[in-house]
Amino acid sequence: MEDLQEGFFKGTNQQRKELKVKQNELRTLLDERNPDQDKIRATQKEINALEAQLKEKAAGIAWKHKSFLHFNKGLNWGLSHVVMRAMS
Repeated sequence: MEDLQEGFFKGTNQQRKELKVKQNELRTLLDERNPDQDKIRATQKEINALEAQLKEKAAGIAWKHKSFLHFNKGLNWGLSHVVMRAMS
């Protein structure tokens, strides 16, 4: 499982960095005195797209290692945990 997590983190490093940047941008936009709703919506859409990419990659890892998943049912939770940790 550690190999799966390490591969996921290495393979998604750029997307996770972009996600952090966009999350910080969103916080900044929301903290403005007169928040620009269009910018907020656009930034949220970008965040949603990055999160979807991360989830898709996690699902790809799960399918790639399907035989291991059947052997170790706890991995399902593990991959979900990795994705959520990567997005926080």
